[in-house]
Amino acid sequence: MAHKPHHENDVRSYPDAPHPGTATNNGGAKKPRTRAKNTAIPIRIARIETVPMTPAELDNAAEALAVLLNHFIDDHPDLFP
Repeated sequence: MAHKPHHENDVRSYPDAPHPGTATNNGGAKKPRTRAKNTAIPIRIARIETVPMTPAELDNAAEALAVLLNHFIDDHPDLFP
């Protein structure tokens, strides 16, 4: 035998008599369900390629790294005593 759906039931007129399980705070609104978020992205390094550098390229790379490191230290002095 088919029954009338609960949202068509005259006895429980929302919000005077909310349906069982409905929150009574926040005007009877239920909190939305959220999925647990997995923030870790699985990464697998397949191979590492090395490229030979000339001495001039190595000097430029070292200088660029030093500049970046100095900028980082200037921006975050509390990390380095």
